[in-house]
Amino acid sequence: MNLAHLCLRTAVVLGFIGFSMGFGMGISQDFSLAPAHAHMNLLGWVSFALYGAFYALIPQAAVGMLPRIHYILASVGTVVMVAGIAGIYLGHGATFEPLAIGGSIAVYGSFILFVFIVFRATRQASLFGKPSVSEEPAEANGAAQGVWG
Repeated sequence: MNLAHLCLRTAVVLGFIGFSMGFGMGISQDFSLAPAHAHMNLLGWVSFALYGAFYALIPQAAVGMLPRIHYILASVGTVVMVAGIAGIYLGHGATFEPLAIGGSIAVYGSFILFVFIVFRATRQASLFGKPSVSEEPAEANGAAQGVWG
């Protein structure tokens, strides 16, 4: 499956879970899971939507093992971290704190990978108006000029 599509699908599933948590809190007027709800929406919905947008805009960035590792670490880490946060706020800190910590480490590691992926994929981008190889006019890089050339 296309990594951009996978990230976008993950975003809407995790977003739905986060929004459902918020809906449930609103109905019950019990906001004890607000921190877990906020993390699910930010890391699940927003971050995965941005990952998907990036991979869709720069498809070559999704090639190879690192983007797959990034996705696995980010998705598993987000779910584990949010479960850990929820358990802590439900009064089971001793049991769920290791999950929150482990999930946080996985999410942090995934973001470090994403930083590397972004910089690797954009290293040839133009800087201060100087075109990269892929941005040069067709005549300059030897490509055919098409119907009008």
